Amino acid sequence: IVMEKQVYSILICADLRMGRTAMLEKYVDKLEWQESRIYVFEDILWVLVENMQWAQDTKAGKRLLRIMQGHEALWRYYQNVVN
Repeated sequence: IVMEKQVYSILICADLRMGRTAMLEKYVDKLEWQESRIYVFEDILWVLVENMQWAQDTKAGKRLLRIMQGHEALWRYYQNVVN
């Protein structure tokens, strides 16, 4: 399960880097964000920071940002990366 979740987070990174959002929402759902532990590719936050400026203007990007804001530990880490 951990490897599967890492693959989905890698797919999120790849799509963001390529400017694609068509499958982003599907991949985001596969990560099961409501769980207390989330297993993701370690570079996902750097990719999100690099691409969030354009991604936040898409439906999937807005949803991903809301999910991150709702997950306290992930949001704190994201804010540390941004700053």
